[in-house]
Amino acid sequence: MTDRRAPFIVGDERTTLLAFLAYLRQTIVRKIEDVSEDDARRALVPSGTSLAGLIKHLTAAERYWFRHVFAGEPGMTWDRRSWEVGEGVTVDQLIDDYRESWKESDRLVEGARSFDVPCAEEHRNHRMSLRWVVVHMIEETGRHAGHADITRELIDGSTGR
Repeated sequence: MTDRRAPFIVGDERTTLLAFLAYLRQTIVRKIEDVSEDDARRALVPSGTSLAGLIKHLTAAERYWFRHVFAGEPGMTWDRRSWEVGEGVTVDQLIDDYRESWKESDRLVEGARSFDVPCAEEHRNHRMSLRWVVVHMIEETGRHAGHADITRELIDGSTGR
C-alpha cells in the first residue's frame, strides 16, 4: 500500500472539510478493498474490531448523523450492533454500501444553505449544527482510520495511507 497525501487545497470551509472527509473515507476503503473475506472479518484485538466491522460501523454512523440527526429522517435510531457483519455480506457489498452512504451524506451537505443550519433532531438533549456533524464525522472517520491502519498492519504488515 502506498502513501497518499492529505488534501492540499485552497477553498472555503465547505470545500475544505468535505475534502478531508472524502480523503478519510477513501482511506478506510483502501484498507479493506484488497484483503480476503476471512481477513476482513478477523478480529485481532480483544475488542473484536475488524476491518469489515469498521466499515459497517462507519456506514451506520454516516446515515445516523446526516440522515437522521441532521436531516430528520424519521424511524432511524442508533444501531448498537453496527459493528456486526452478517455471514452472507461480502467486502464488496460493505464497500458499496459505505460509498452509497457517503453520497447520501454529501448530497445533504451540498444542499444546505450553510454549515450554521441547525440539525432537525436533538442528540442527547443538544441540537447541533451541520458544521458540528461534519466535524464529528471527520473525527469519527479519522479515529477509525487509525484503527484500520493497525488492523491492516496486523493482518499482512501493510502500512501507509
